Amino acid sequence: MMNHSVSNWKKGEGEKKALYKDVEFGKKKRSGGYGSIKFGKIEDKKVVVKRCKIRSETDHLDSETETRIWESLSSTDLVPKLLGYGKLNRKSDYHYTKYFICEDNRARDIDDYIESGNFWEIIKKEGGKDTGVRSRYPVWSAEDQTMYEYTMSRKEKIEICKGMANCLYKMQKKGFVHRDIKGGNFIIDKERKVRLIDFGLSEEAEKAKEENSVVGTPGYCDPLVEDDGWISKKSDHYSLGVVFLRVWTGFLGPEFDSYDNPDDSEINRKARKNLRNEFLDQLKNLEKKEPMVAELIRFMLSKEISSRIDMKDILDILRRL
Repeated sequence: MMNHSVSNWKKGEGEKKALYKDVEFGKKKRSGGYGSIKFGKIEDKKVVVKRCKIRSETDHLDSETETRIWESLSSTDLVPKLLGYGKLNRKSDYHYTKYFICEDNRARDIDDYIESGNFWEIIKKEGGKDTGVRSRYPVWSAEDQTMYEYTMSRKEKIEICKGMANCLYKMQKKGFVHRDIKGGNFIIDKERKVRLIDFGLSEEAEKAKEENSVVGTPGYCDPLVEDDGWISKKSDHYSLGVVFLRVWTGFLGPEFDSYDNPDDSEINRKARKNLRNEFLDQLKNLEKKEPMVAELIRFMLSKEISSRIDMKDILDILRRL
């Protein structure tokens, strides 16, 4: 088993590396297309362990890129602090399980906030204060099978959007593109800071342009990428615009993966068109209450790359709200 430590923490007089064998796992875990997430602790420090199955050269290269980018960003406040990583059950260079260990800040992702129903009740429990006007949309909570009102203070929306834009802005300044921006890949930690996660599809900006590959999550993915492959960092801006729209309206829309049909491009095309029409309808409603926000999102969702504004300008607009 290979282990690497990218960060240590002091315990008494000495230091201890974050190694997989040192983790005492709890019962809580999650799983998905990325692999699995387990929660545990090393001595008295709470940690999260991400495990990814590597079964091909492509998987291996993606994992190496994720490691490189996470290490590069780990000294910043943009991402959960990476404590260690390594390989388990290694059978060959391209057949093993990769693990990452990071700090557990008891975070919730943006989709959790939007889809949990009464957002404001969550905020109150975490020490928030009522600071502004709320928008109201019905939201279905799968957890307890109940329809709630979507409620979030205006100030909270602005701060969340600023946090997400800041993460992406600083990542771009370091020369990386994320390529899978969505609500589930932003988390809000216990210190109420927005952080960016999941760099499995991320890449250096120039290399991503050369690859020209189709990557991302249906519904969030830039339609230009779906048609022609990766174009520029402003494809991340489009995806962030979709997240902004969800934050400001509570819009869940049709199932985003409903057009992810590899066998029928015509079905995909029609579903994408319907989804875009839903976006435009939501923007029209938002424009009545928040014209400046609606205009910002409209620029971010533009079909033309040249019409999408820079991340620095997005941050400047959010600061003026």
